[in-house]
Amino acid sequence: MVRVETSHYIKALHNLLNAHFDLRNHQRFEATLQKFEAFALTDRVKENDNFRIQSFVYITTAKINQVFMQGTFQRRAA
Repeated sequence: MVRVETSHYIKALHNLLNAHFDLRNHQRFEATLQKFEAFALTDRVKENDNFRIQSFVYITTAKINQVFMQGTFQRRAA
């Protein structure tokens, strides 16, 4: 099924990451992000520009959200 509806699967992982972020579910967020990153390295994603770009955007957004969720950022003095 992933092979047939790859773009829907990518979008589903993105939606799942957003749900974990909204619920502040750190452990499942991390597990889903690792799963998504592994999937993004498959040939199916690499061979299609749309899948590759879509995965890049969603994974990058998730990593930014992860920084906010963990509070590992620092404020700069004004």
